[in-house]
Amino acid sequence: MIDSHCHIDFDDFAADRGEVLQRALAAGVEQLIIPSVHPESWSRVITQAKQCQPFGITAHYAIGLHPWWADQFPVSELPRALNDALSGAVAVGECGLDALRDIPMALQIEVLTCHIMAAIEHRLPLILHCVKAHDILLPLLKAHRPTAGGVVHGFGGSLEIAEQYHRLGFKIGVGGMATRPHASRAHRAFTELPLSALLLETDAPAMPLWDDELGQLEAGNEPANVARVAQAVAALRGCSAAEVAAVCRDNTETLFAKMR
Repeated sequence: MIDSHCHIDFDDFAADRGEVLQRALAAGVEQLIIPSVHPESWSRVITQAKQCQPFGITAHYAIGLHPWWADQFPVSELPRALNDALSGAVAVGECGLDALRDIPMALQIEVLTCHIMAAIEHRLPLILHCVKAHDILLPLLKAHRPTAGGVVHGFGGSLEIAEQYHRLGFKIGVGGMATRPHASRAHRAFTELPLSALLLETDAPAMPLWDDELGQLEAGNEPANVARVAQAVAALRGCSAAEVAAVCRDNTETLFAKMR
């Protein structure tokens, strides 16, 4: 399996990163994609990707500025910074829009547009974060039409919204939301979209899974849990977890072509 979105470089894993990677491999996770969130983390994700290899996991990285930190880097310098850093990346991101953050949407759009232009220039897919801003993000993507597509990660929206992204050449990233019993709107999207439209992810350490026994979200998250996400998607779709894992692996390798 491939965890198409995890932040194994975060300090949350500093104390036991090796054990986390060992558990991931034991669960069947053989590849990771590590999106960066700020220029200060770009060198860190590159280093961390290399450090996964001794544990039997092949890791790849993406370069971007997350909308939560959109106001912490000069937007005028961003196009050149991205251009200089993307040579070994499999994608541009994590980037996007978040209407719940106290950062002007105009600035977020400007920052995201820099990423879209970089993705078009370098023929790379985008890894997109979107919270309460699909009505802004979709027209922006329609206007620029990134040629290599991308993924809307950690998706929790409706089937209708997911279909609009799919028509634009974007995949839907499925994570812990698939395990949450009350996420019926997202579950419909995960069920009715073609399996070829989905990627598996954890977003670890964020986006925790649901604990059925306790009836609440778990305290943390890690890449090994992508196996449980595959099982949850399989249960929703009425197929085997092996089929979900295999198709989503192929989807991921096709989208992020530089992984091959």
